[in-house]
Amino acid sequence: MAKIKIAQNPKFTALVQVPRIGGEAVPVEFTFRYMDRVTLAEMFDRWNKARDAWAAKAQEEGVSWKDATAAEIKLQADQLKDIVVGWDLDDEFSDDAILDLVRTCTGARRPSSRPTRQPIARLAWETEGGGTGAVRAGPVRRAVGRTGADA
Repeated sequence: MAKIKIAQNPKFTALVQVPRIGGEAVPVEFTFRYMDRVTLAEMFDRWNKARDAWAAKAQEEGVSWKDATAAEIKLQADQLKDIVVGWDLDDEFSDDAILDLVRTCTGARRPSSRPTRQPIARLAWETEGGGTGAVRAGPVRRAVGRTGADA
């Protein structure tokens, strides 16, 4: 029988299918931050509060599509920074590169019936291989199991 420690590795890698306009998605290795169930739930609470605050503001009169889109990109980039600590892209991992990824990879935002609604979290859900070896659960969920936020 294999002997393992209960404590998880603080980081893990998994392949993410990065959509390419006019072509097939390309598997790219991302490095994710491990979070235990409580930490993950706290992160989901932060994300939900930020989303709700923006939704309330967006309902105000005078919000343009451009402003709404820019705010959504910022929110999604912040979400990505919460869970990703590196990647195997030609572009160096940085705040500006994260914004560029969110701004240009519109295919990562396709509608999903999965419990985690935030587009960046869906990016983690759509990983294959790597990580902890669980089947099709995505690295964040594989790393922490089910939480009240996504159970």
